[in-house]
Amino acid sequence: MDDSLFNTPRPDFTGIEPLNVGGATCECFKVRLYGKLHFLKRLKPELRTNPRYVAALRKEFETGYNLDHPHLARYIACGDDYLLTEYIDGMTLGDFAKTNPAFFKSKANVNRLLSALIDVLDYLHSHQIVHLDLKPDNILITRVGNELKLTDLGFCYSDTFTDTMGRTDTFAAPEQLDGDGTVDQRTDIYAVGRIIATLPCVTSYRKVIERCTKASKEDRYQSVAEIKKDLSKPRAKWQLVAAIAAIICLTGLSAWWLSTKQYGKNSLEALPSDTTTLAPSPADSTAASKTAPEATEAGQAVAPEDNGKPTAQPITIDNEPATTPNKPEKPAPAPPKQAIPDKETLRSELIAATQPIYDKYLKQYENRTTINYGDLNFRDNRHKCDGEIADKLFRLWDTKYRPMGVLESDYNPIAVEVIHYHTGKVDVKVEY
Repeated sequence: MDDSLFNTPRPDFTGIEPLNVGGATCECFKVRLYGKLHFLKRLKPELRTNPRYVAALRKEFETGYNLDHPHLARYIACGDDYLLTEYIDGMTLGDFAKTNPAFFKSKANVNRLLSALIDVLDYLHSHQIVHLDLKPDNILITRVGNELKLTDLGFCYSDTFTDTMGRTDTFAAPEQLDGDGTVDQRTDIYAVGRIIATLPCVTSYRKVIERCTKASKEDRYQSVAEIKKDLSKPRAKWQLVAAIAAIICLTGLSAWWLSTKQYGKNSLEALPSDTTTLAPSPADSTAASKTAPEATEAGQAVAPEDNGKPTAQPITIDNEPATTPNKPEKPAPAPPKQAIPDKETLRSELIAATQPIYDKYLKQYENRTTINYGDLNFRDNRHKCDGEIADKLFRLWDTKYRPMGVLESDYNPIAVEVIHYHTGKVDVKVEY
C-alpha cells in the first residue's frame, strides 16, 4: 500500500494490510508499529475534510481512550483522519456463529459470552456512555479462548459528546428509528435482544429476547444487571431442585430409621417376660384343638378331619360363592408417533408458517414512499414484524416440533435462517 495515503507527521506503520471490515465512513487496516500489530481506522478520502466526520472520529478516540475493560478494545492513538486501537485476532460474532454452531449447543458457552457482553455494557453505562451501535459486526470473538471484545464507539452517546450521528437499522431501537426519541441504557438493551435473536440458540432465551425488544422502553429491562439476573435463574432453579431432592432423601432415610427402631422395640415387647413359664401339656393341647376350628392368616376356616389333616373351606358371604377378580384390561394402543421432518422440510414448513406475517406488514406499507423493501426496511414498525415472526417460531417449537421429537440444537439454527430469510429479502420491491 502507498505510504502517501497517510498524513504526516505520523507513526512509521509497516506491514499495512487492508481489512474488509470497513463501514460507510471509514477504511480499516492491520498495521505494524514497532513490531506490534494494531488496528487502524481511517476516514474515506471524500470525508477526510468534512468537519463533522473528523469530529466524530476524534470523539470516538477521546471517549475510548479513557476506558479500560477486558472486554473492550483499547484505544491507543489518534491522527487528523485516523485512530489506532489494539489488534484483536478473531472474527465477528456473526461469522463465529456460522462457523462454530456446535459452540452454541452448550448453554454454558452462550451464557459466558452474554455475561461478557453484559459486563462491558454495564461498565460503559456506569461511565454514562451508551454504545448505540451494538450488532454482531461490532463484537469480536478471539481465536484463543473465544473471549468477547466490543469495538467501535463511533456512534456512542456520552455526557460530553451528545451528537449520535448514525445507527444500524436492523438492531436499532424504536426511539432511534423515530429520530426524536431520547436514548439511554435501555436503547442498548433493545440491541442486546436483537443480537441474541441472531444466534443459533434463540429458543433457550425466548423470554429474555421478548423483554429486551419491547417497543416501549419502560417495558424492557431497566438495566443490564437485570438481564444478568435472569440469565442466572435456570442455574438457581436446578440448585433448588437439588436441594428439594436432598430434603426428600433425608426425610425418607429418617422415616426408615424410625420405623426400624420401632419394629425392634415391638419385637422385644412381644417376647415372654418370664422365661420359666411352663408349656401346656400334650393332653391340654389335644383338648383345645377339638373344641373349635382354627382360623388361618389367609382368612379360611380349618376343620379337623378323621385323618387329622385340615381341609381349607372357602369363605362365603350371604351364601354366595367366592368370585375371582377380573383380569385387567389391556391399555389402548398409543397413537403412532409423527415422523420427524428433515431439515429442508422443517425449513420449508417454518417459512410457510411465517410468510403471512411478512405479507401482512408488507401490505401495510404498500402506499408508503419507501421503494425498496430490502432488509425489511419498514422503518419504525420493522422491529414489530421481526418480533412477531420470532414469536411464531417459538410457539411452533413449544406446541408442535418439540413434542414431535425435533432436537432444539437442530431447530434453533433453522429458526434463525427463517428469520433471515424474511428480513433479508433484497428483491422485494413495490411499484408505484
